[in-house]
Amino acid sequence: MKKRDLKTQLSYTCKGRGKKTLLLIHGLLESAAMWHIVLPFFDEEEYCLYTIDLPGHGDSPVCENGNDLSVLAELIHAFLKGQKRSQVSIIGHSLGGYLALALAEKYPDDVVKMVLLNSSSLADSETRKKDRNRVIRLLYKHPQAFKSMAVKNLFLPETFEIYKSEINRAAQVAQKCETAAVIMTLEAMRDRKDRSTVLCHFRSQSLLIFGDQDQIANPQAMESVIDRCQLSTEILSGGHMSLIEHHEKVMCLLKDFL
Repeated sequence: MKKRDLKTQLSYTCKGRGKKTLLLIHGLLESAAMWHIVLPFFDEEEYCLYTIDLPGHGDSPVCENGNDLSVLAELIHAFLKGQKRSQVSIIGHSLGGYLALALAEKYPDDVVKMVLLNSSSLADSETRKKDRNRVIRLLYKHPQAFKSMAVKNLFLPETFEIYKSEINRAAQVAQKCETAAVIMTLEAMRDRKDRSTVLCHFRSQSLLIFGDQDQIANPQAMESVIDRCQLSTEILSGGHMSLIEHHEKVMCLLKDFL
């Protein structure tokens, strides 16, 4: 059952009573619901598992200044502080990975391990920034159409029929996201800085999982960072939704790492 944190207004779930704290952070147009296929794999006697709805996603209200990843990271830190949790491992999908890095940058002693799932430590390229601006303009004009299209783009075209039910479910979640929050989050993603030095600092405590055809978090773009920092990396076939495309493999990787 979801709860509402009164200080941060973040909607969240908490499962388990173990000493190890695991925070799962979803991506843009997603919600805490995406982790329902992850939670059963972790021992509730060993872990305390938190999932959160980011502002304007799921059941969390829109927040002011949500167009800054540092502000969103501070919000997550305030949430964890309110839960009296300081030693935390994080699994972040896409945007969730950006936030994990922003949190680790400011509070390195609070982050134990990080998994960047279809995510990156790099800043947006100039081309990508132009794409974000185009998307923002589209959102102002056709929010519903964009949300449906964006969810489909997370999967490879040849897998649309295979994952039809998952795509439909994700589209329903995306439609419930507040358009204002989605726009602010896109601005935050567009303007984020390169946090590769943060990732390098956590190299023995981080795991990167990519899809080899993922155009959103491209593993080829991260090659120099991976090589320079000797990062633990798994590249799987597929697109931006490795958790769905390779569920069992990803769960094995997560459990072995955490």
